[in-house]
Amino acid sequence: MEMRDYLSGEITDITTGQTKATDLPVSDVLYFATEDGSWACVRPSGTEPKIKLYFGVSLPASTSCGDADVKLECLVGDMRALI
Repeated sequence: MEMRDYLSGEITDITTGQTKATDLPVSDVLYFATEDGSWACVRPSGTEPKIKLYFGVSLPASTSCGDADVKLECLVGDMRALI
């Protein structure tokens, strides 16, 4: 799993603690990527006083939409626990 902090410009491997540069423009965004390709992104709204969250799940092509829904709900639950 890795965390990309686009404000500091660093990508951190959560397991090892190793960091490297993003080499991307500075932005107030945190991006979390899992080993299986799923991800969660957190950023402030540009126009309102709230935080926006975006999610994506990655599953094999043979997986049903129902499985994707279950995986997405788990990912959302994990992020809620962190926030």
